Parts: sequence; C-alpha cells; structure tokens
Amino acid sequence: LLFFGNLMQIISYNKRNYNFKTAAPVNTFIFDEMDLSWHPEWQRKMVYYVAELFKKSDVFCNLIFTTHSPFILSDMPRSNVILLEKKNGRSIVSERFQQTFASNIHKILYDSFFISNNIGRFAENKIQEAADIINSKKSLSGSELEKAAGIIDLIGEEIIRKMLEAQYKRRRNAENQQR
Repeated sequence: LLFFGNLMQIISYNKRNYNFKTAAPVNTFIFDEMDLSWHPEWQRKMVYYVAELFKKSDVFCNLIFTTHSPFILSDMPRSNVILLEKKNGRSIVSERFQQTFASNIHKILYDSFFISNNIGRFAENKIQEAADIINSKKSLSGSELEKAAGIIDLIGEEIIRKMLEAQYKRRRNAENQQR
C-alpha cells in the first residue's frame, strides 16, 4: 500500500506542476526489483494495478521494470523485455528466450531465469541421497532402508515419490530375500 500511495503522490505532483495541454513531458518511472518482498499473488497483479493507476491519471509515461519475478515477466510482451545472462563473467543480452506475455510461469522460470530444477537444492540432495541408498551395490541394513523410506515419505512431487517408492520396494524385497 505504501508503494501505491507514493506512486499516487508522484503522479499528483506531476499533474499539479506541469501543464499537459501545452507541454507534455515524458515521465519515466523505474521500478527496480520492487516485487522482492511481495507475496506471489501481489506480484501477479502488480503490473495490472500500476497500468490502471497510470491510465486513470492521464499522465503519459514510460514504465521500466526490473524483476526476477516470473509473474511480472508474464505480463510483458517479449518485444519489451531485455533478458541478461552471464557469459564469460560478463552480463550480455540473451537471445535465447521465448515469448513471455501470458506464458506459464514455470516455463518462464526455465527459459528466462535459467532455472535447472523445479525443487530446492536441499530437497534435490535429499532425493539423490535416497536414490543412492536404494541403488547402492552393497547390502543394506534396516536403518539404511528406513532412512531412504523416511526421505521418500517427505517428497511432495508425486511422480518422483512414486518412482522412488517402486525402486525402494524392489530393493527392500531383494534385501529380504538375501537374509
């Protein structure tokens, strides 16, 4: 709310201090990572609210957004997006991104933000730990099997969990037959 209050104050100031009928200055507003502390639902609605605010104000302006939010990027046409990436320690303009406007945010995360996995790194390592236990060449103790089972029970992604559960059951049955 403070953000929108401040924005309204700036718009009001411009309307009071400029005669837009005789001289129409072009205002440029830069919104630099303003979405950082915002709930995802507010991020999803932010561009709409800002655009509506300026449309109602009759102030002509250019809006520049910098963001790491796929929600904000999904409201921007590709022709209005400059995507930067690191190459050889330098930031360059990337040519390898797809359409952004009305795109699925998960696709934007993969294509535009170079996200290589859709789960956190800690969870990724725990899943790998469970898989390593299950696929180990050595004979497994009951506690090792329980550890893998405990990790598998925590997994929220159904496809990964079911795949590991199937591998776990095969391994547990093989271990029980050896005993």
